[in-house]
Parts: sequence; structure tokens; C-alpha cells
Amino acid sequence: MKTTRAPDVVAPPPGHPRFPGLDSLRAIAALGVLVSHASYTSSATGVASYGSLTAQGVSGVTVFFVLSGFLLYRPFLAADLDGLRPVALRDYARRRLLRIVPAYWLALIVIALWLNLDEVFSTDWWRYYGFLQIYDPRTSLHGLAAAWTLCVEVSFYAVLPLFALGMRRVARGRSRAWRLNADLVVLAVLAAVSVGLRAWSLFDIGGIIPITLAGTFAWFAIGMALAGVSVRGGVSVRPALSWGIAAIALVAMAEVLKGLSYSPREWLFQHLASAVMAAALVAPAVLGEGGRIRALLTWRPLMLVGIVSYGIYLWQGAWVVKLPDHGFAELTALTVLASVATATLSYRLLERPLMRLKNRRPGPPRTADGRASARGPEPGIAPGSPR
Repeated sequence: MKTTRAPDVVAPPPGHPRFPGLDSLRAIAALGVLVSHASYTSSATGVASYGSLTAQGVSGVTVFFVLSGFLLYRPFLAADLDGLRPVALRDYARRRLLRIVPAYWLALIVIALWLNLDEVFSTDWWRYYGFLQIYDPRTSLHGLAAAWTLCVEVSFYAVLPLFALGMRRVARGRSRAWRLNADLVVLAVLAAVSVGLRAWSLFDIGGIIPITLAGTFAWFAIGMALAGVSVRGGVSVRPALSWGIAAIALVAMAEVLKGLSYSPREWLFQHLASAVMAAALVAPAVLGEGGRIRALLTWRPLMLVGIVSYGIYLWQGAWVVKLPDHGFAELTALTVLASVATATLSYRLLERPLMRLKNRRPGPPRTADGRASARGPEPGIAPGSPR
């Protein structure tokens, strides 16, 4: 079977499988966030009959966090349990730095000049460039529209290796099944604590917890749990049923969440319902058996949009406020075209060249017993996935 090499920007760590359907989910998530911003800017969210539905495109943020949990934790877990190539912290840090920082800094500088975001060049500049603005009430809502989620992502990048190391030590001398079960239990407990902290902040103390890792960890935990199920193997989901659940969660959010502002109870509902939706969307891409949904997830045009989705996410907030507003549909279409074009330039001129440096020591993959394998997994194919 002829296969092609995965683009560096979405290629997994050497020796680990790739899940190509996740590229399309990146596209869906980025476009969903774009739609929600276009809906708000065009006033459709508050007045149109479909406004409460388009507003829920913001749940694309939840999808991104679930994807991060899955994609970043699975290599650590598979290295521990199946002898795949270990994740060196130096390589992990370099990959995360190259993937996130240069494109963000470029967008931050250009958009700040374009939209006159003077705070980005103030004495607080180090907060914006260092992914720290969410931790100060004076700066938490300033800078790029997407920046708060990047601050959360960066904190997750820092915590994840510590979690993996801790679970490895706890499970030392235990069976493979014990480790996988322990992971699920610990993740469930931490997710419950995170939801509790978020509720405490929303209903009582206020503050920044909902926009930090402490208040969003449940979303990452879902992706990490899916990574554990994927490594365990032998589990599959029915894509149509899974996406049906996602659709029900989306409609439920649209029915419950109306208008431009939510009560604490509604915000908590959105947090939980979007988690269900994101889990149901991602599951077929990593545990599915095939069918039309898997075909959609490997549809090349959607995958190509997914490859430049980081740039779409960074730039759409600026385009949606600068383009002429002729109504929701027109604004959405113009913003998609402008954001995809800008993201493609960012990808070709900056992201793609830099991401070629992310794996300096490729080396061979390893078999389950830790020995070097004569041939690696086929590019673009995950173990157990339909071919």
C-alpha cells in the first residue's frame, strides 16, 4: 500500500502512530470558534433564531483541549507500556515551543499593530509574550482573542510530563492493566476536582479559575482517558452513534444557553455539555471502525484546513472585527476566506520551515519488548485503525 509522509506540523513523535482523522477535527474546531465570533460580532447571537446554535461554535475550544490531552499523553503512555520510543523531555519541549510560540508571536505583533492593542507593547508586554496574561485581572481579557486558551495549553504542556512521571512511578512493578485502570481513576478524580473548582469560582469566589488549567483540566482529562483506551486496544465506537451524541449535546446547549450572557449555572452546564460533545466528536477518530464519518475525517480538503488550523485560530479574531459586516453569513464567509489565506501564509513561511526542526534525532521505532524495529508503522496509519 502506498503511503505518504505526514506533514511535519502534524507528524507524531518518531516511532509513534499518527491519527490522520484528528487533522479534520482541528479544522472543525477552528471553524467552529470562527463561526461563534462571527455570530457575536454580527449580532446574530442575540437576535437571530439560529444565534444560540452558532454561538456554540465556541465549543471548538473544548475540542482543541481534548485533542491536546490525547495527542500529547498517548506517546508517554505507549512508551511506558508498549516499549515505543520514550519521549525525551528536551525533544518534547522543543516540539511544543516550535509549534506554539513563533506563529503566536508573529500574530501577536502584527495584530497588535493592526488593531492598536497598545497593551501588548506596555510594561506588561512580558505577560502577553510569555503566556501569562490570564493570571492578572488587568491583562486577562486583553491581547489576542485566542490567547487565554494558549496560556492554558502552555500550562498543560508543563504539567503533563510530571503527571506521566508520577503515574509511571506509582505503577512500577504493576501490570499493564493496573496502570491503565489507575490512569482512568486518577484522571476521573482530577477532572472532578477541576469541575468542583470551576463551580466554586463561578458560584462563590469569582476570579480567574475558569480560564486556567485548574478550571479546564477536565477537558484535557477526557483526551488523556481516550489515549489510555486507545493504548489498551480492543475497544471501538460506532461513529454514527458517537456523533449523534455530539449533536444532541450541541442542540442541548443551543436550547439552554440563550442570549449574550450566561448565569453561573448556565456556564457550568456549557462546560459539561461541551465536554460530552468534544469526547463524542473525537472518539471515532481514535477508536472508530470506519464508515462515512471516518471517510469525512480523512477527506483531504478538510485535512488540509486542519493542517493550517492553528493560524486560522490565531487570526480569525482580528479578521472578524475588521471585515465589513453585511450580516452573519457574509461575515462568516469573508472571515473564513481571509483567515485561511493568512493561516496558509503563516504555515508556509513560518510554521512548516520551523517544524522541520522538531525531531532532531528521528531514530527507529521500537517493538513492544523495547527492541528497535526493522520497519516503522505505516505513515498515517494507527495500529488497529481501518486501512
